[in-house]
Amino acid sequence: MGTVGNVGNVGNVGNVGNVGNVGNVGNVGNVGGFSSTLLNSALITTRDGIIGYWNPKSDFERLPDLLSIADICYLKPQQRAFIIDHELHRMVRVHIEDHAKGGAKVVFLGSASPPPNGIEIPRPPNEVFYAQLYHLHSYADLREDRLAEISMQLGDILSFFGGLSYLDDERHGQQVEILSATIRLATHVEMMVKHFCRSPRPIELAPEVFPMIQTPDHSTYPSGHACEAFAVASVMNRMLGGAAPKDVIGAANQNTHMLFRLAARIAENRIVAGVHYPIDSLAGAMLGIMLGEYVWGAFTGNEVNAPKKIAPFDDPDSSQSEANYGLDFTLPTLKDCLSATGSDTSLGTFASPLLQSYWADLLPEQAAKPKQPAE
Repeated sequence: MGTVGNVGNVGNVGNVGNVGNVGNVGNVGNVGGFSSTLLNSALITTRDGIIGYWNPKSDFERLPDLLSIADICYLKPQQRAFIIDHELHRMVRVHIEDHAKGGAKVVFLGSASPPPNGIEIPRPPNEVFYAQLYHLHSYADLREDRLAEISMQLGDILSFFGGLSYLDDERHGQQVEILSATIRLATHVEMMVKHFCRSPRPIELAPEVFPMIQTPDHSTYPSGHACEAFAVASVMNRMLGGAAPKDVIGAANQNTHMLFRLAARIAENRIVAGVHYPIDSLAGAMLGIMLGEYVWGAFTGNEVNAPKKIAPFDDPDSSQSEANYGLDFTLPTLKDCLSATGSDTSLGTFASPLLQSYWADLLPEQAAKPKQPAE
């Protein structure tokens, strides 16, 4: 389930929330936050001491504009997150594709007319996973080198993206909120897809894999970490003015290409750890990019395109049905999967004045773009 469990805690990005008691600056205390019985009692006696006779009267000029429905900036981040989640989640549905064979279908409730039938995510045949096993023997050699990364990424991936673009909950709070909401959406969708594509983990096929971390109990396919990492990379890419993800992935000279290299490393680490196959990460990355583009579309009103089918093990241009069973996970391979002939379909646009107003407020606080790599 990827990084779920710490959802909402935004990892350690910029040591978020550790401002705490720095010098007890200004003795701010509990203003607007947690109260206590002692404080409540003190407020009662204070009112009794300073408020004299009071004759309530109507003074509508003092009232704020309570009918500005698109404004959600007045809320604290914790409450605002419920509204953002509702707006994002209400336009996505996950159904079972085939009760006999398994597989999922992700349906987006956008403006496309007629609406697309849904993005198909078929369950891979068992032969795919057996063909993938030989990769895990090689990946295991990287475990000692990746130990710290793998351990930290069990519950926090945003801090790693904070290494590429400045993220903190004060200066770039809206960006962090949107990226956190992206992870929550990805988890919401990926878990249902996993359930409908229920597939064996590597340890279930070969105990010799001997994972370096505990194996999760849910389906191996698709990878949740890959889904979440590529969803975050896709949204950050758009925040920083990047082009469509499949174009950025294949262009190392693009400003935001490094975001996808980082997402790929996070996904690869799960293979190194022994809890995923490369094909899981390919499918998870494709799903994550689709969800990231959807988040961008919901916040901006832009039209969103997505692959008609997420099935990296299925090569429509090959006469051999097993041609892609042994695919490894690399960015060039991911780009090929995203660029497969006839793979795109329009999901239309997504009307959410709440989200679009919030994104408009984000523009002045854009983070500095990553440096342009040398040609």
